[in-house]
This record gives sequence, structure tokens and C-alpha cells, in this order.
Amino acid sequence: MNNFEKRTNRRYLAEFFSALALYTALVFGAKRLMPDGDTDTLIRAGVALLPMIGIGLAGWAMARHIVRMDELQRKMSMEILVWASAITAFWSLSYGFLEQGIDLPRLSMHVVWLAMAFTWLVVAIVYHLMGKRSCLW
Repeated sequence: MNNFEKRTNRRYLAEFFSALALYTALVFGAKRLMPDGDTDTLIRAGVALLPMIGIGLAGWAMARHIVRMDELQRKMSMEILVWASAITAFWSLSYGFLEQGIDLPRLSMHVVWLAMAFTWLVVAIVYHLMGKRSCLW
């Protein structure tokens, strides 16, 4: 890894983890600020969505990081993202059909995001262990 990549990665990690720290603070802050049930629905929705500011900033940091990458890094990152998305879509759709077919408990959409993040990590590790080939098969 050259100095440019090291600087770029450090900048990305600082931006990304700052956004996650803000997200975490806003999750706890939104819980404390949530008005009682008698308050207008629009106000409650606004307070409930406060943590999305941190998520938006994390997405912005990820997009900036992708733009800063060279073509090969960008290609590998996109392949990993495609595999993780496909695996997560297969899993979440299968579970959705099983919810209807055999009455499995309904899962929150948060579970799908956690599955996506975990799958992305696993695919990235597999990709790295395979010697960063251009595809997984």
C-alpha cells in the first residue's frame, strides 16, 4: 500500500467512524427526545429519523472513498458489493417467502441491513484470501 492509499484510507476511516459516532449519539438522543404519544405524528417521525443524519454522512464518506480509489480498487470494491447484495437479496427474499409459507416471525428491516454488512465483510475476507482475483468463481 503506497502513501496515497494510506492517506486516503485514514481520511475515509476518520470520516466514516465520525459519522457512525454521530449516528450512535443520535440513536440515544432520539430515544431521550422522543415525545409522548400525544404529540403530533410529524414531530415524532422527525425525532425518530434523526439518526439518519449519521447514516447519510456515512454513505457520503463511502461514496467519497470510492471516488478516491484507483480503477482496480474500485472494480474489486464493486464486485464485493455486488456479491454481498446478491447474497443478501437471496437470503432476505427467501426468508420473506418463508414468513408467509410457514409462519416464521417477522423480522425488522434492521436485520436485513445487519445481514448485508456481515455478508459484505465475509465476501471481502473471501475475496482477500483468494488473492484478490478479478472474480470469485
